[in-house]
Amino acid sequence: MNSRPEVNNPPPFLSQNNFRDWLANPELVKKGRQKGGNLPPRSAEELKLLSFGHEMHRKAHELYPDGFEDARELSYHGHLENSMRLIREKRIPLFELGFEFERCYARPDIMLPGSDGGWDMIEVKSTSHLHENDIKYVAYLYHVVASLGIKVSRSYLMLLKKGRYVNAQMPVKEIFEKTDITEAVIALQSDIGRYIPEMRTAINKYNGGKQ
Repeated sequence: MNSRPEVNNPPPFLSQNNFRDWLANPELVKKGRQKGGNLPPRSAEELKLLSFGHEMHRKAHELYPDGFEDARELSYHGHLENSMRLIREKRIPLFELGFEFERCYARPDIMLPGSDGGWDMIEVKSTSHLHENDIKYVAYLYHVVASLGIKVSRSYLMLLKKGRYVNAQMPVKEIFEKTDITEAVIALQSDIGRYIPEMRTAINKYNGGKQ
């Protein structure tokens, strides 16, 4: 007797924002995934902080004037293909590339050519404080990028310098400082492998088994 072939249902798509929000408040993300559910609107203060964060990300690119940002007008799949092409063909700073592995999407802020032929991955944060969840967030980015066979040599958080008022008009070298989190990111890889299935199970549960 022939058995009925299984339907190949792809796992729920996860972005780096899904992962970040899950770390911050798993229950809130679950509720927002329910049918007809929505995450609460951002407050004026949250919107202000978000705008400042975008401003600092753009400012950080000025540290690498010979860098290249992936074209924003590309389709999603065109963006993924172009990012892989750039990684293979260029040895210059690359901004805002996009990668997907097993329906997990990651968009590192900056990829720098490493001295060993690999790439240094830098995540820009608009804060001067090092948070554990930021390291986990970079560990997620590492998981996606490294799983595609891209050698990630070092991982960094680029934070605002402590004890200083910062604005976008300041010289960029007076704003940021890098913190090497490579060892912590590598140590978290087994945890990342556990977080992703947990997130997907919850998303399926609260979304009625639909993506």
